[in-house]
Amino acid sequence: PVPAGHDKFPIQMIKEELKTFTHMDWDAEAHNNELNLTHFALKYSGRVSAVSYKHLFVCKEMFPEREDFEYVTNGVYHRRWVHPIMRDLFFEYVPGWEENPVLLSGVINIPSDLILQHHAEIKKGLINYVNRHSDASFSADSLTICVARRVTPYKRNDLILKNPEKLLNIARSCGEIQILFAGKAHPKDNPGKEIISNIINVKKAMKEYAKSLRIAFLENYSIKLATLLLAGCDVWLNNPRRPLEACGTSGMKAAINGVLNFSTWDGWWLEGGIDGFNGWGIGPKPKWPDLSHSDDSEDLKDIYGKLEYIIVPMYYQKREQWSQMMKNAIATVGVYFNGYRMVGEYMSKLYRG
Repeated sequence: PVPAGHDKFPIQMIKEELKTFTHMDWDAEAHNNELNLTHFALKYSGRVSAVSYKHLFVCKEMFPEREDFEYVTNGVYHRRWVHPIMRDLFFEYVPGWEENPVLLSGVINIPSDLILQHHAEIKKGLINYVNRHSDASFSADSLTICVARRVTPYKRNDLILKNPEKLLNIARSCGEIQILFAGKAHPKDNPGKEIISNIINVKKAMKEYAKSLRIAFLENYSIKLATLLLAGCDVWLNNPRRPLEACGTSGMKAAINGVLNFSTWDGWWLEGGIDGFNGWGIGPKPKWPDLSHSDDSEDLKDIYGKLEYIIVPMYYQKREQWSQMMKNAIATVGVYFNGYRMVGEYMSKLYRG
């Protein structure tokens, strides 16, 4: 639900490039001498689908000409995104999980010390990577928060850095905090590139306080790097401006590795998040038809508040509770937000309906 998500092309270009499509009256498809591919697809598609339940309401408001929207919430291919080290643990305690992800509910029976040990091993690999590719001097013992995704204004990638002094005070009073950023901006997205620049500037400004607060930005974001970030950090921070997140999938990939989501109540998290049980929400939890926009200052206050009073103290002082939440995340997210369920819903709701 942002303009960049909808390709538009000059109608004259369409006529030239698709001149063999002589049965089409391209002028009749144009609006302001442009062809909007989204509207074009909606007009000629037999079925249309949103990618989460919240997105269903957004789509209906955006495209009132279609009254028959269905929705199928995204899912991820669990076999691909579970880290090999965590995969071995699943094979031992949840036999059959690869063929039937519903069985992941059985991770509740994994001993807490084992889930922590396996995560610590993955995290050590991530920390080694960070220290080889940056000057941040990360520690494997410190709470590590990751913000890794496409860099663009509505995703508010640098929101947590808006008040670095507050963040530093939290780290000094509650425990060390490490924040790891990664992602790329579109070459023409100047505001996105400015976000990256701001992250790097704050990192430099806070360098002298690295004993308490460490910040790193990893370049060359890729699927391979994402695999390590998703499984190796402790908290996956996702704070797009509501209601602009159609669904999102990175948090699903993190959760099936036992990484706890800290996310805006939007997209899939509004369906799957249980505050304080399998992760934490940011800002007020909206009702389903509510399409009001996030308030940056309100969300930032909530981010800092939960970090100071809940997340950081729990990480350092309540390891048993933390490990239980890790298992809750796998058991609740993995069993539903997977590709098997998603494909089944596309078949039953759209292709065969």
